[in-house]
Amino acid sequence: MKRVAASDDPHEQTTAKLKQQIRELQAHDAERARSTSERTSELEASNAALRESEAQYRTIFDNSEAATLIIEEDMTVSLMNAKVEMLTGYSKAEIEGREFWTKAVVPDDLERMKAFHALRRERSDAAPGRYEFRIRDKQGTIKDIYGSVALIPGTRKSVASLTDITDLKKSEQEMKKLSLAVQGTSDWVLIADRSGIIEYVNHAVEEMSGFTKEELIGQKTSIFKSGKHDAAFFQEMWNNILAGRTYRTIMINRRKSGEVFEIYHTITPLKDEKGEITHFVATSKDLTQQRLLEERVYYLAYYDGLTGLPNTALLLDRIKQEVPRAEYRKRQIAVMAVDIDRFSFINETFGTTAGDEVLREVGRRLSAIIRDGDTVARLGRDKFGIMLADVAQSQDIVLVVNKIISTLQHPVRVSGTDITANVYIGISVYPQDTVDAAELVKNADIALVKSQVQELNTYQFFTADMNRMASTFATLHKSLFHALANGEFVQYYQPYFDVDTRKLAGMEALIRWNSPEHGFVYPSKFIPVLEETRMIINVGKWCVKETCRQIRDWQRKGYALVPVSVNLSAVQFKQPDIGDFLETTIRESGIDPGLLTFELTESTLMQNPEQIRALLIRLKALGISVSIDDFGTGYSSLSYLKKLPVDNIKIDISFVRDITTNADDGAIVSSIVSMAHNLRMKTIAEGVETEEQLKILNILRCDMVQGFYFSKAVPAETVEAMLTKAE
Repeated sequence: MKRVAASDDPHEQTTAKLKQQIRELQAHDAERARSTSERTSELEASNAALRESEAQYRTIFDNSEAATLIIEEDMTVSLMNAKVEMLTGYSKAEIEGREFWTKAVVPDDLERMKAFHALRRERSDAAPGRYEFRIRDKQGTIKDIYGSVALIPGTRKSVASLTDITDLKKSEQEMKKLSLAVQGTSDWVLIADRSGIIEYVNHAVEEMSGFTKEELIGQKTSIFKSGKHDAAFFQEMWNNILAGRTYRTIMINRRKSGEVFEIYHTITPLKDEKGEITHFVATSKDLTQQRLLEERVYYLAYYDGLTGLPNTALLLDRIKQEVPRAEYRKRQIAVMAVDIDRFSFINETFGTTAGDEVLREVGRRLSAIIRDGDTVARLGRDKFGIMLADVAQSQDIVLVVNKIISTLQHPVRVSGTDITANVYIGISVYPQDTVDAAELVKNADIALVKSQVQELNTYQFFTADMNRMASTFATLHKSLFHALANGEFVQYYQPYFDVDTRKLAGMEALIRWNSPEHGFVYPSKFIPVLEETRMIINVGKWCVKETCRQIRDWQRKGYALVPVSVNLSAVQFKQPDIGDFLETTIRESGIDPGLLTFELTESTLMQNPEQIRALLIRLKALGISVSIDDFGTGYSSLSYLKKLPVDNIKIDISFVRDITTNADDGAIVSSIVSMAHNLRMKTIAEGVETEEQLKILNILRCDMVQGFYFSKAVPAETVEAMLTKAE
């Protein structure tokens, strides 16, 4: 039997084909598996890269120096970074998902901005577009904004970056004004860097030298050298200007044509914030124009063009000059920042012309309030600065602040319209807050910000202690204002006695305040407030009238009376009508003028000696006695004292308190008593509290004594028990 070959067997051939197909299918499945795995890996890598990219872009977005927003097609904001909140004052919740622009953008700019966005979407323009507009932040402040917007590819969304250019535009405007002024002057103005390379020349330089601006910029100033000055001349010039000193000289220069010309040259170094010299300004003019140009340059540098007031630089300079004087004299300096509330609203409602007039009028009113030696300056668009020099005590500051607020509450009339300039005030004080001039201004600004969260027309000190002091002073001032009208003042009387007989020799009228709010207040608490606010004038008149009324009442009751003394303050004695008032009051009361004594402190007598002497002579002519209070604590001239018509000298308590243990005090009292007796005056020792003090005063021949040893100040009813009936 013949055997068939395997390759020829149909069955085997079929089997081989099937195996081949299976191998191919397995290879295909393996390939598909590899492909799927690779695609999965690629997709995961792509997603990871996308997430990383998103994270990077989000980090860039959130940390951008500019305020950045994603704006939807309907102009709503879908995403913003933190800088947007800082720029606008609005929170994320108030912006995202809302058409924020209607609220924030100034109406005049809103439609223009919307049209700009619509046009870019319509054109599908992905290139960044730039424009400027204004917003009103949440606090109501108008800001100039530079915006850059670009369409996000493949979307109807836009990304916008916003930058606050308010200060930049203001600076540009100021620089433009300054540039126009310098360019228009008929005198030579040239600016060169520290090495003498020319960076700027005005038209006058071109006219004087014959060179064009293009020929001069980038050249050294030696281009003008005439050969008429030696090396020593220029060495002296550079030594001076590099040392920071202004240098003036007559210089001979050479024109482009070769001709020489003589000019009066002034070179002024310019310094940066660190005090380093960066440039020099050379001004040249004929001698007749020198003063005029210097005044103009000084004015531009140190004064505000709108109000004519000093600017920040001059205010700082004056504070710096005042600090050493205040330190030497142990005085205070107050610096105030005064901000007009909603000044932007005034500009928008009444126009910028009206706003300018309000600023000028506020400047005039502030200047009318301050004293010679103080300064009012304009620090910004709607902010003023005030320096109060030579402040004796902190209460004086409060008085000025209240006067500022009161004065500015009177409307400013502009073109028939009344405009009220409400203000906030921040205050810092030297030396309590700082001894540095720039820090004083900065601290006043910080206090101003604190003030702006309160009610209108309020003020805030930089330190809490000063605020508490001001609050206490203001509360007392307000209460005292009503005390006189409401009859809250009462008069007490402290007797003084003859040293030898120990009989009643007189009494001193002392004011007390029975306040419904504060209780029984002693003079040491409220007299300084009365004097600082000048309320002491009216209260002092009440004391004189009340004393006269009480004397008359005791006369009617039939008491044998002793003299009653009334204290008169230095503020009262400065009033031109004080003599007429005293004379009229005594005459109308019908009392014996001999029962009345006026007490003045030693320091009061020396403030205006001749005026005081004339008034005392007038009082003596009426029969009134005069006493010098607190004697020994002032600086009176004994040669002048003998010319005054004085009856009594009251020896200050500081010499009586330790008279039993301090030999020096005893010697001083003995000298005062001896001097008084030689001048035919009597002495009254204050503050006598012990028998030992009384005995020593008797030995020293003091005439009268006053103090708790005999009696404290008591009401009029208690005094009556010490009086005897007239025979």
